[in-house]
Amino acid sequence: MNIAQQIVNGLVLGSGYACIALGWTILLGVARLVNFAHGQLYMLGAFATWYAMTRLGLPYPLAIIFAIVALAALGALMQSAMMGLVMSQNLTSLMIVTLGLGYVLQGGSALIFGGNPQTLPGTLSREGRSGIAVVHLAGRSGAAGNARALRCGLAVHATHAVRLRHTGGGGGPKIIRTVRH
Repeated sequence: MNIAQQIVNGLVLGSGYACIALGWTILLGVARLVNFAHGQLYMLGAFATWYAMTRLGLPYPLAIIFAIVALAALGALMQSAMMGLVMSQNLTSLMIVTLGLGYVLQGGSALIFGGNPQTLPGTLSREGRSGIAVVHLAGRSGAAGNARALRCGLAVHATHAVRLRHTGGGGGPKIIRTVRH
């Protein structure tokens, strides 16, 4: 594999990690809470996408929407279940609860989906020898999915930056943080 492809792979992986970190940062900055189940929720999103594609037969874009809806419902359930703790307990107790929830989500996922890694089938068009869409740019070639994932990650971060800096909604987190103290 050439160096350009390795750079793109690193950017794609880094973009995913940055999305996870963005979620942590927003939660910590706005609510002053640490959710130790954050990584497990990211994992559940991937498993929900995999389940929608392999078991329900949904195409990739609809599987992503399915995962978003499923995780939003789980997040709302978690919020309603933990709201009493947030208001009545100290932050240490809440962090211990989220740590325990993370272990429950991880163990439950292993029971439901198995302990082996899963791959998303057929997310890209069938081109090239390996069945992966190939992009040719400036004499280099690479997987189209990597370029697509990188564009999506950059779009998420750019949208978030614009929202925080240039819209009225960007002041919301500051107001919540001020009122919470």
